[in-house]
Amino acid sequence: EKIASLLSGKSIGDVVSVELDRKGKTVKEQVKLVSIKDDKTGAERPGLGVMIATMQKVEPADPDHTIHFADTNIGGPAAGLIFTLEIYNQLTAGDLSKGYRIAGTGTIDKSGAVGPIGGVKHKIVAADRKEADFFFVPQKNYDEAKKRADRINTDMKLVPVEDLQDAVDYLEELPPKG
Repeated sequence: EKIASLLSGKSIGDVVSVELDRKGKTVKEQVKLVSIKDDKTGAERPGLGVMIATMQKVEPADPDHTIHFADTNIGGPAAGLIFTLEIYNQLTAGDLSKGYRIAGTGTIDKSGAVGPIGGVKHKIVAADRKEADFFFVPQKNYDEAKKRADRINTDMKLVPVEDLQDAVDYLEELPPKG
């Protein structure tokens, strides 16, 4: 509530200075405000694109439907699209990636809609450094992502998505890498 009140005079697209403590070190960043949609009212307001969440453990009724992830320090709402794609990949036949190195970002809601995130320009640079072939980016973050991709002269293809199905369709239509 305090952050929302601090941002109440700002607009979506404004850039704000954010200072935080990360493992005892002060980090300062310039962050572009993204659209945050209220689940109950549907109203949009400017926000940082991060949220506090509770970690939950889900046990499948069928042990053959257990999902496994490598132990990473990746998480939070911005990883929603990529985690959902990996879950889909593990629960369906074949390898959705077809040998490509896939990266991306975006929140995801229960309907499969992909939402914008903050700091997309940093994620573009990180994915390029890991030699990703494709980067799924929320449609509302595409312009910012494209500017950074052009600036660093990456060969990585940006794929704007509105929802999970856009990403699945794109991957299913790819020929195997080879």
